[in-house]
Amino acid sequence: MPIKPFPRFSLILCLMPVLGLYLLYLRITSSQMAGLLSGPPVPGLHNSQAMAAADFARFWYVGRLLDNLPVNGLNLDLFGTRGDTYLDWLYPPTMDVLAMVFAIVKLPASFLAWDIASLSLAAWLLRRAGLSWPVVCAGLASPAALQNLVMGQNGILIGALTLTALQAIAIRPRIAGVLAGLLCIKPPAGFFLPAILLHRRQSAALEACTGSVAAICILSLALAGWPAWQWYLTTGRHSAAQVLTTPFSQNFLVAGTTPFYMARSFYLPLPLSFTIQLLCSVIALALVWRLWRHDTEWAALPRSAATLCLASLVSPYGYFYDLAGFSMAMAAMFARASARWRPAYALLWLAPGYSGVTAALFGHIYMPLAVAAALALLAATERRGYSSASNSATWS
Repeated sequence: MPIKPFPRFSLILCLMPVLGLYLLYLRITSSQMAGLLSGPPVPGLHNSQAMAAADFARFWYVGRLLDNLPVNGLNLDLFGTRGDTYLDWLYPPTMDVLAMVFAIVKLPASFLAWDIASLSLAAWLLRRAGLSWPVVCAGLASPAALQNLVMGQNGILIGALTLTALQAIAIRPRIAGVLAGLLCIKPPAGFFLPAILLHRRQSAALEACTGSVAAICILSLALAGWPAWQWYLTTGRHSAAQVLTTPFSQNFLVAGTTPFYMARSFYLPLPLSFTIQLLCSVIALALVWRLWRHDTEWAALPRSAATLCLASLVSPYGYFYDLAGFSMAMAAMFARASARWRPAYALLWLAPGYSGVTAALFGHIYMPLAVAAALALLAATERRGYSSASNSATWS
């Protein structure tokens, strides 16, 4: 029996709650951004107090120190001198290179330049990956991306790099490898890559990825120097581990989105939480390996979307702004899916931004369940019935 078409009016009706929730989130993040840009100035620094408390201030502050430029009026404990690991600088020196570039100007101008540059580069990458402008705009305007812009985080850039690399790997393996190598600026974002690049037929992409990582590491060593690497290897990594082991009863990380953080939000013991995360990581990596074993099993875009879902389950360290790439993939799948499934993809597009809201309201983190739902939806609607033509990626 043929499936009846989904009525257009029903689709609009189903999407109305999503639109209402999005407009509410847009209002909240717009107010947050306005507060960052209009706060009272800090003497000698000409920036706002609110902006000094944003995540981007750490990025700017480290770049400022490495550039040997003044940071009068801003005192951030990024190197653990006061024992607060939540203020430490946890990134490797590969990220320091970007920090040094954007620290040349004052904090407010640097903050705006970073957000504009992230959006522009992400849009260019996604268009090169063959996504239409409506899909690109939806991905870059998702709640996760909006929160990323307010915080001055790197989720938009990382998400666009990841999705574009995945889309290009079948037809432009060396370009895909170079883009994948750029993920070394945030190592947890690339933990899933071995499950793809270690296939024998991905040797070209693996070589390009290795070369890209080596080039960035050498550049960071030349610009930031060995002390930056020494700090990261001896202190920075351990600070990240301390963030993971701090009880949620002491500091509830509502922005967390990983299976580990979900387990901790239910106050499970630390060994059990790590065990759950390890099982999820192993299963996710095994599924990524299987997903990329044959070209013909999945069409290119659904395979990339499923990979982004699985990638979010591999690392114990991840927050809602890290799921900007997930939202980009859900926007792309919304455009691809039949009308019947579009409301589900719209809700999933919305989910990362609202994960912190639900965690604050209910006292638990549920985002891994939304990721599992996305995987189930992709498996149910996209795995079978595609011709070789629909299984190819585009690179415009």
